[in-house]
Amino acid sequence: MGNWTRIRKSRKYLLSKWLKTEKARLESLLSNEKWKDEFQVKIIFARLCGEALKSDHVRIRDCYIDIALANKPEILKDLIEIFEKIK
Repeated sequence: MGNWTRIRKSRKYLLSKWLKTEKARLESLLSNEKWKDEFQVKIIFARLCGEALKSDHVRIRDCYIDIALANKPEILKDLIEIFEKIK
């Protein structure tokens, strides 16, 4: 076996080992609340909106908030009361 073949196999083995370790680590993070510390959700959401949905993430976020408030307006009741008192 040539030297380059051994190097490629070694790199392939190391990459495979790293991928398995990383997969286990990410699955562990997803099983509890620690994933929030690891994943940059705002960046992921912006990319999802731009690349998959072909739309601006601010528009999609605003639509989501409008739908959520239409279905459960009581969620912001406390905040609305605070702002009304400030006026």
